Amino acid sequence: MSEHEHDYTIRDEGTIILLWPVSDEAVGWVEEYLPADRIRWGGATVIERRYFPAIFAGLAGEGLVGRRA
Repeated sequence: MSEHEHDYTIRDEGTIILLWPVSDEAVGWVEEYLPADRIRWGGATVIERRYFPAIFAGLAGEGLVGRRA
């Protein structure tokens, strides 16, 4: 992990989850594994709730640490 206490921040908005990569590692992971045409809002990637478990597993599998907003 970089100088940050966490690698990414998530905020649960009900039907969507917002994901902000914070560390360089998390930015790289998002760029590598999420589609280029993903929806972005306010610097975050918008994720449908049903897809988040797989995305979370991928982030955790790389040792990336998240926190809730």
